[in-house]
Amino acid sequence: TYTVAASATALPAAGGSSLASAQNLGTLGTVSTTQSGWIGAIASNDYYSFTLSDLSSVALKFSGLSNNGAYLYVLDASGNQVGYATPTYDPAQPITLNLNLAAGHYFILVQDSSNTAYTLTATSDGVTGTAPVAISGTTLSTANLLGALTSAPVVLSDFVGSSEPNGWYQFTLGSLSDVS
Repeated sequence: TYTVAASATALPAAGGSSLASAQNLGTLGTVSTTQSGWIGAIASNDYYSFTLSDLSSVALKFSGLSNNGAYLYVLDASGNQVGYATPTYDPAQPITLNLNLAAGHYFILVQDSSNTAYTLTATSDGVTGTAPVAISGTTLSTANLLGALTSAPVVLSDFVGSSEPNGWYQFTLGSLSDVS
């Protein structure tokens, strides 16, 4: 004869398994929103969604990990990556991600194929002013024309960031020139 004993410990509640089933964190503000979860080999992705009512500085902290294989991503409403943070070498150190984002709907993806519990903390502080407007083109074909360069410098202030990662300009030269 023999006796079999079995037990199970429930894992912490997690985010959704896809963009469509993302757990809604609501509108982020200055009060921290904290979620605990578990990810691993059988469920390697957890999705959360959040909304920003204004241009905001968003701070995310991913902590409580038991390994250094976790990744943290921020996706726009269409699922395109707008920011990410890679694992630290020391799992005791939290993974942090800070982004300035325009008003809108976003997703957070926490990802790890090794089993680990985690805590996700999200906050945002409104940024004073309006969203920066880039004056450069966003692609080579839409590059902003600076005209013919001369010895007088052309000085511009522009913006690049998560919503506009590239700035393109084009210019002409009247003769063989050293451009700096």
